[in-house]
Amino acid sequence: MNTHATYDRRVPDPALSVVVPTRGGATRLPVLLDALAAQRVGEPWELLVVLDGDVDGSRVVVEAYTERLPIRILERDGGDGVSAALAAGYAAARGEIVLRCDDDLTPVPGFLAGHLARHRSRPAGAPPLGVVSLTRDVFRDTPYATAYGRPANERLIAQAYARQPEERWRHWAACNSVPREAYEAVGGFDPTMTYREDSELGLRLARFGVEIVIDPELEIEHRGPAADAESRVARAFTSGSSEQALDHRHPGAVDDLRSDGRSPWDRAVFLLAGRMTSHAVARDWGRRLDRLLPRIPRAARGKAVALAVEAAAAAGRRCGTTAWVRDGADQLITLNVIYDMTLAQHESEYAEGIRPTRLPYGMERLETHKISLIESPRYPPTKVTTVIEHRTGVRLQPLRAWHAAQRADATVAVWEHWAELPALLRRVPGPYRAKPLFTLVCWAAEDLRSGDARSRARARRVIEASDLILFLSSNQREVFLANGARPEQLVCLPFGVATDFFSGDVGSHRDIEFLAVGVDRGRDYPTLIRAVEGTDLKVKLLTTPARAQTLALPSNIEPGGVLPPDAYRDLLRRTQVVIVPTHDYAYPTGQTVALNAAASGCAVIVSDTAAMADYFSAETTALMPAVGDAGGLRSAMVRLRDDSRLRLAMAARGQQHVRQGHHSYVMWDQAADRFRSVLTTQHLTHPKA
Repeated sequence: MNTHATYDRRVPDPALSVVVPTRGGATRLPVLLDALAAQRVGEPWELLVVLDGDVDGSRVVVEAYTERLPIRILERDGGDGVSAALAAGYAAARGEIVLRCDDDLTPVPGFLAGHLARHRSRPAGAPPLGVVSLTRDVFRDTPYATAYGRPANERLIAQAYARQPEERWRHWAACNSVPREAYEAVGGFDPTMTYREDSELGLRLARFGVEIVIDPELEIEHRGPAADAESRVARAFTSGSSEQALDHRHPGAVDDLRSDGRSPWDRAVFLLAGRMTSHAVARDWGRRLDRLLPRIPRAARGKAVALAVEAAAAAGRRCGTTAWVRDGADQLITLNVIYDMTLAQHESEYAEGIRPTRLPYGMERLETHKISLIESPRYPPTKVTTVIEHRTGVRLQPLRAWHAAQRADATVAVWEHWAELPALLRRVPGPYRAKPLFTLVCWAAEDLRSGDARSRARARRVIEASDLILFLSSNQREVFLANGARPEQLVCLPFGVATDFFSGDVGSHRDIEFLAVGVDRGRDYPTLIRAVEGTDLKVKLLTTPARAQTLALPSNIEPGGVLPPDAYRDLLRRTQVVIVPTHDYAYPTGQTVALNAAASGCAVIVSDTAAMADYFSAETTALMPAVGDAGGLRSAMVRLRDDSRLRLAMAARGQQHVRQGHHSYVMWDQAADRFRSVLTTQHLTHPKA
């Protein structure tokens, strides 16, 4: 997502940076900007207004204040959400203290000075401070506001002031301040969080050692609360759905707030939640409640709204983050998916905790684009089919998926070996000829570059037959073009991982110095062995026993087997540095391990290849010794072991980088746009659902 400054009035060495994210805020911003113009701050400060897409002329509104305020305007292409906008604003901030202020807040005079004073009064050597300003909601006089809005806000404020210090992170929300150094140390906002991005950051700050305080003298007026039951119930559903993402990142952070479900009230909530099967249905319940509210006895109105709100939150938790559909996706697309295992089996293993995503590589994200995924059942292999597949090297499942291909708008082959038979079948009448073929490739470019004649011929056949070739590093483009691909076929996707599952606090205690992981042919373990042999560097190695037996491992490399995802994630959370030594292949071998490690808060050492340059930057998000350079690898390991400040800074930058650009959602959002573009052009989509 492109971010650029459209106005930049820089203040020398600001003490405070105020970051205001906004989208469609032209009518809200003047009240806030007038209030900020009335502030009197004894030190230099700056205001960064982040326009997350200027959809209503907000930039003109902000530019009118450039003579009254020390404004810097950052404009984004827009659409990624508030977390990504905040991440961009905080990255551009130069102040020692960074303060978030949403565009529907109204600070009283002295507000900014009050925040600065709290930080300035901190004793030398004390932990950094995080200051929370609670929002006091302003409502119009309506039945909803009287029955629920105002009382609920008062209860929330009282609850916040009564919180124990270790629980105050839950109120890290629309307005707060923290030293920029502490913010950067924990990796900043997670742009993949569509909701709760604020409290998730607050939790990481608290675990890092930031002391969070809630100051009654720094409350702030909030002009934009939910104005009716319809919007409040819909927000509750979204909030509940976001708990899955928070719980994946920080297991146990949510569960302790839930009741045991035994009381009559809890049973009523459970029953109503079962009726709220989607965000739209929850909103409709709220809409109906608004119509009924004036007819309900006054004493019961608050309970009626509370029941709907709690039920919507419970329904959202059940449905998860794919229960909503993004704006603009008004036509249903159906894709026939062919992959190494069935989608149903993958979902079952996800439910058992074996897989980090519900569908392969996080493909469930496509559902938010109104893309339905279907497949054909797998049949048990027979002696005949086994012989055919062994002798030809061609998988026969696409033939079994003939009916699904007929029903679908297109076929998606997840990895090129599943596209080989559809490529052949495009020569004969049937659904594979009539419908587009989208192929996600891994090693095709390397086969074209260094494979034997048979491998090259098979790769070229897939390229020729596919309407889209989705590949995972930009260096492969020239290889494909040189082998007959058309530019319009080629889509370079940023491979993404489940950063809501693979997560961890950068500053937490980690007792494993070095970890190396991987089983594929791209791993260069001989270079790792030469790097650590005869040194005091200790490495834990996770690979298959068969692979480990082929290596002459020195005593300071401890072999281990392949772990299930949850155990692997827990091991990453204990690891300081993950090493990914690789050969120089055309595709980015090892990127999954490296991205999972960075997302989990580890510093990363990865071989410097053209493919990996799309994923990490040397000396910024990873150390990248040359391929096969044992001395360079050894030097990188020693640097990160001996310099904890460098290691933590690199881990924090790496984690933020992966969360911003390499979540699986980013990959499938881009893929969905290209799928829809091809199908719209070819007029193959179903009528509006």
